[in-house]
Amino acid sequence: MVEKLKELYPEKSKCWKPGVTNAQENNRTFNIICDKNIKKTIVKVWIDGCLIPDQDKKKCDYMFIIPEGKVLIMVECKGNDVKKAIEQIRSTIQILKPLVDLSSQKYAFIVPTMVAPAIQSNIQIVMKKFMREYGIELIVKSHHCDFNLANKKVN
Repeated sequence: MVEKLKELYPEKSKCWKPGVTNAQENNRTFNIICDKNIKKTIVKVWIDGCLIPDQDKKKCDYMFIIPEGKVLIMVECKGNDVKKAIEQIRSTIQILKPLVDLSSQKYAFIVPTMVAPAIQSNIQIVMKKFMREYGIELIVKSHHCDFNLANKKVN
């Protein structure tokens, strides 16, 4: 998967960094927790403003690639506009389709400041639709999200 990234974006190696397991933006944090006994390569890719600098294109903030297991994780740290974050994830899926297609485990995380109770049921519908359409598990978790890779648990 990293080889495909290098093939698609040969001049953008500054946009990814191996060994980084977290993303932080405007007091919102996403962490990948990995058991120290399990050796996995985790590559953080800065998408918005680096890999895809075009401001006219919607895209998520970060992506994590874990070649072992062909895991792809997209992350959008957002204010309160979860609907816009979903659009950004959708657009990123289309832009990075060759990478998405190589992945056997796919996740998308939206980490907003807060989720209005009025849209909770709409989010549930979109989560199911993401799984049907893209085979991607969409997770929305306010402020701080820990994703435990060993048991795929979100805290």
